[in-house]
Amino acid sequence: MSIVEIAELTGVHRNVLAKYIKVLEGQGKIEVSRIGTKKYIQLSQRIPASFLKILTTHPYLIIDKYFSILEAGNNIPELYHSENFIIDNVTSQKELDRLFITDETKKYLNIAIKGKKSTYKLEIINKPFPYCYQLTIIPIVLDNGRPGSGVIIEDISESEQNLNILKQIRSAYQELLDSQIQYVVRFDIDNTITTSNSTFTQHTGIQEQALIGSQFIPSFPKDSFDYAITQLSSITKEKPTISLDVKRLIANGDYSWERWKVQGVFDDKSNSPYEYSAVGLDITELKRSELEYQHLQEHFESLIKERTTELRELNSELLHEIYRRETVERELTVTKFVMDSAKDYIFLLNSDGDIEYMNTKAQEILPLSENEVINIRSIISNDSSSGIQNPFSFSLHEIVNLGIPTIKGSIKRSDKEKIPIEITINKIVDRGKDVFCCIARDITDRKKIETDLYLYRKHLEQIIDERTKRLQKEIEDKKRVEKTLKNCNDHFKLFIDDSIEMVLLYQIDSAKYLDSNLRANAFFTLNKNSLEKTISEKLSRINLDNSEKILDFFSSIISDIKPYEERIFNRMIFLEPDNAIDAVIRIKRIISNNNHYVRIGITDISSITAYKTDFHDQKKE
Repeated sequence: MSIVEIAELTGVHRNVLAKYIKVLEGQGKIEVSRIGTKKYIQLSQRIPASFLKILTTHPYLIIDKYFSILEAGNNIPELYHSENFIIDNVTSQKELDRLFITDETKKYLNIAIKGKKSTYKLEIINKPFPYCYQLTIIPIVLDNGRPGSGVIIEDISESEQNLNILKQIRSAYQELLDSQIQYVVRFDIDNTITTSNSTFTQHTGIQEQALIGSQFIPSFPKDSFDYAITQLSSITKEKPTISLDVKRLIANGDYSWERWKVQGVFDDKSNSPYEYSAVGLDITELKRSELEYQHLQEHFESLIKERTTELRELNSELLHEIYRRETVERELTVTKFVMDSAKDYIFLLNSDGDIEYMNTKAQEILPLSENEVINIRSIISNDSSSGIQNPFSFSLHEIVNLGIPTIKGSIKRSDKEKIPIEITINKIVDRGKDVFCCIARDITDRKKIETDLYLYRKHLEQIIDERTKRLQKEIEDKKRVEKTLKNCNDHFKLFIDDSIEMVLLYQIDSAKYLDSNLRANAFFTLNKNSLEKTISEKLSRINLDNSEKILDFFSSIISDIKPYEERIFNRMIFLEPDNAIDAVIRIKRIISNNNHYVRIGITDISSITAYKTDFHDQKKE
């Protein structure tokens, strides 16, 4: 199916569906293969790492694609048969890497990364006694969405040890058969018994007289007879001894197994055997044990395969059920959290209006005792001031079908106090049963605000009328004051600009020169638009008669002068080395509107000084 067809079936927009498919692919839950221009999507064969931890009771390891062990099961110490093995210890982590992350294991881990399961038998011989583990390596998805490997470890050391012990017993038993004498029989080349001891006679249950002359190798079963005759014919001078297993029917009707060591007796002239000497043991129990062990092993393997198939099916069903239950529980938890966190009163009602559930907010005002049933109509009343018929006179079905958006009324608390509310009612059908959701919102603050707002509006209208009249009067007064101030300012500027003084106005609080008259601007070539910068540049190059900077002189006087104090100085001002004026400097500190100012007035009296000098010179003459 295409994404468009899937989107139509699911009711999900195709762009959202495509993004969700990318998310599932990133999480390893699906696998996307591309053939030409088409994409084929199938469920991933990997299982989440979290499910592996839940479903297996065996020790396990979770390994990433770089062969690093991310997590180990708590029962890993069982593999070491020691309670002192601690998983959190760094040394133990290195031990796990050394034991299980071998070159051979990495081959199977690479196969699991590619999405295929494998089984591997790991033998560890560098211990006081050997260990053998069966590693089931399966592809998994890590919590970050990346592929990894899950290693389930089964300790089969005991089974392997039993098998080794059985092999050792066989070997020892074989040596016993080769060395210990139980049955002694002699027979000729025609397979006819010529001599036997009493032990063999008792074993067969046949009298010695009847046993002599009978066939040593039974003709039945035929496959056993053919095998024994072939083995006897292989005896030569160079290989005079053979080992032979014979199946024999004894007197009680049961079969027995015998293991014989047969040696040929040769003719010196022809070097051919003319008789055989055989020493044997009864190995019936050993053969039965071998057959039983083989049968049990075959049956055990088939049983394991059968149980493994059943467990896989159960695990798959369990995974789906766990996922479904977790999803439902998560949705229920979130829904309950949202309802209990709501500031509204939420009630779930049946068709008759009986309350079946209420959230925490509703329980605060209406606590219910156990098995108590309350109908919603008994605690909610209509707002009679609205003049609308009480909607609760209808059934809940009629209220929903009429499409009444909201109902205003009040709810009675357990202490009989009424709370103004606004109600909305909706309906759902759950498993054939109608369930109504009633949401009541407390509008106490809103009603109070509405009342206060009405009073505020009336009061505001009165204030606006009063303020409008007062503002109009203030505007008219301000216009008159501004006109008067303008006239005063014009006269003041005219007076200042026509003064013979060069005036600079300095504000002490901001430490800035605020203004200057036209005569000062022309004399010092000041720029009115950037007065502060120009004064700093121009006056910094002007000296007094004792080579003192005029700016330093002004600063020292300004820091010492007291409010409303005036000081007058007669100093020579040197604009250039050859250009100087004799000036009277008058400095006065004034206060206006809580601001401190200093008025600096400079009067050029060079002409007066020159006139006095000429007058004195003429008088002397």
